[in-house]
Amino acid sequence: MIPMHRIRPFVLILLLCFLSSSIGCRPRLRKQFKTGQQASVLLGGIDFNQTGGELLFNHPKAIATDGTSLAFCDGNNNRVLVWRTLPETSNTPPDLVLGQPDMDSNDAGDGLGQMNWPAGVSLHEGRLLVADTYNHRILVWNTLPTAHGASADFVLEGIQPGDTFPMEPRKDRFVWPWSVWTDGEKLVVTSTACKAEGGIGFGGWVLIWNEFPTSDDQEADILLTADGDAGTPRGITSNGESLIIGDHNASNTDSPMGAWVWKIFPTEEEENPDYFLTDPDSPTIWLQGDFGSDGSLYIMGTTLQIWNQLPESNSDAPDLSIDNSAFGLRGGDCSGVAVAGEQVFVTDYNGNRVLGFLSEITSDSQNPEVVLGAPDLNTDTLMSNDFITNPAIATDGQSLVIGSGYDRALSLWREIPTESGTPPTVRIEEIDSSSDIVIHQGVLVVAGQLRSLKIWMELPFEGEEPDYEFNGEIGSVEYDRISGVALDDHYFYLADGNGQIHVWSELPTSGEEPLFCIELDGTEYDLQSDGNHLVVSSNSSTMIFEVATLAEDSVPQEIAKTEFISGSRAEAQIDGDRFFLVDFAYNRVLFWEHWEDAVAGEEPDAYLGAEDADDIDSGISRSTLFWPKRMAVSGNRLWVGEYKFSGRIVQFETKPRLIRLESADLFSPETFPGKRFDR
Repeated sequence: MIPMHRIRPFVLILLLCFLSSSIGCRPRLRKQFKTGQQASVLLGGIDFNQTGGELLFNHPKAIATDGTSLAFCDGNNNRVLVWRTLPETSNTPPDLVLGQPDMDSNDAGDGLGQMNWPAGVSLHEGRLLVADTYNHRILVWNTLPTAHGASADFVLEGIQPGDTFPMEPRKDRFVWPWSVWTDGEKLVVTSTACKAEGGIGFGGWVLIWNEFPTSDDQEADILLTADGDAGTPRGITSNGESLIIGDHNASNTDSPMGAWVWKIFPTEEEENPDYFLTDPDSPTIWLQGDFGSDGSLYIMGTTLQIWNQLPESNSDAPDLSIDNSAFGLRGGDCSGVAVAGEQVFVTDYNGNRVLGFLSEITSDSQNPEVVLGAPDLNTDTLMSNDFITNPAIATDGQSLVIGSGYDRALSLWREIPTESGTPPTVRIEEIDSSSDIVIHQGVLVVAGQLRSLKIWMELPFEGEEPDYEFNGEIGSVEYDRISGVALDDHYFYLADGNGQIHVWSELPTSGEEPLFCIELDGTEYDLQSDGNHLVVSSNSSTMIFEVATLAEDSVPQEIAKTEFISGSRAEAQIDGDRFFLVDFAYNRVLFWEHWEDAVAGEEPDAYLGAEDADDIDSGISRSTLFWPKRMAVSGNRLWVGEYKFSGRIVQFETKPRLIRLESADLFSPETFPGKRFDR
């Protein structure tokens, strides 16, 4: 309790703090972001630590069966779901969840009963293995557990404390494992990357144990790198007689995406593959699948491809290709197949569901009999639950606009959402995948990945068509892609994806010519302007231009790489004095109270998404970030959009902090002119 004789001074101090902003004093309530603070609102998902239940997934990944049970990785929800018997009706609920204590939770963790973005699973005679990808380990349950969240019986650790990076391929280590496979005797694990300094790097490898390991430090017997051409080896497809390794970044192949094929299971160190298999429809995705008991091969890429036997070479066409338009099969990154007799189960990664064919597939338009994770074949649960993939974000402090880099949709909130999962006021579909968005004084500009630029003079809360639209050219400016746009009271800026920033004195509604062009190196840049500074960002550099003196020969100030910043960055923004930089590889947003401090190479004042300066790990939780890439700042709100393997948009809010008052300020005659204060 405050003594009576102190009440008057105490009230006076609070009154002065409250009035300081209107009477010319320095404010005494300062708002700032803090290291490790929790986010307050989540969009693009259900809520923090909420999955939406046992039958709402988030981009299902690998799937496996031992002929009796079925398991798949619901990786973005940090869990594996298990059916003890093969589901024969749609939306049969799973019997078991691993990685979480219940069906509703999805926080990442590194305990024996937790997971961090599991991507691979294998089942053999009741033994369950999970590639716990971002914990760099393989979890092993010798028998299927009886309780949710049961701890693994055995853990094969991929990296050890004190390991340094980048790491050369070696038989006693694996990094970022995307897949695991066993037949009860042999064990195969993909080491997807070398985990280079400042982020994930290419140059992965495959490990084979000829006998199932019995200790967590037992090194593999065989190491494979496809003669050094393996990039990021991911999915494993095998029947014990042949081996297929999906790869997303292969070298010295016609396509970097496909799968390495060993027609006979490798038995020697660095045995080279026989060929590189690519998707016959579109070689733009790596491949993963399963063998039937008769030697048939089922592979998921852009759709389900079936060979009656292992193809002899990449030129062998599949015997059957599913028409993905028949029931909206979208496939994509991480989709998998599990075969049990004539029954075939497929994870439809971009369709957010698991599909089951209960009888032999004989037609390219054959529909699955079982749908798990959606009420029917026609419902897209990503869209119906307002999930967003690869978000681009803009706000003016009153409204919020988020474009999807994948779903070709634009979501608008008339008022800033204050609760997680708030649906948008309107969603405009089929507009083009957003590469960047800007709002300024009610004007909305959306750049699309397919060469489009759309301009609304007022925010289209009724779904209105754009007032102006360009495609591939504005006047004499031609572009194949727009990587960034910005708008302020002085200029409109457009980065063309080739290292050129075109600057107009106003919005080019009729194809007007730009005032000038700033020539940078030939890379893609994101743009942000607060009217005083134009911030130009790429994945390796951050530059700040003064708007008042901007010209084609302007020399920017640069944010150099320091011990606090990784070698892989994303968006950056100045807001008044404050400076924000998304550190993509280190899974955090760096915050400086004064942008000059960032230029000077000083340590950030706060690390958002991290518990301290040394925390660079990813995670889907309230206080961690997973591959942050986009952001938007307005006042006390910072929105951060996660990229590719998460899709959340989270809001961090500043909190007021009372700072020490200086008596000189309290009793200054300038504070209350004409008044006399006795100290």
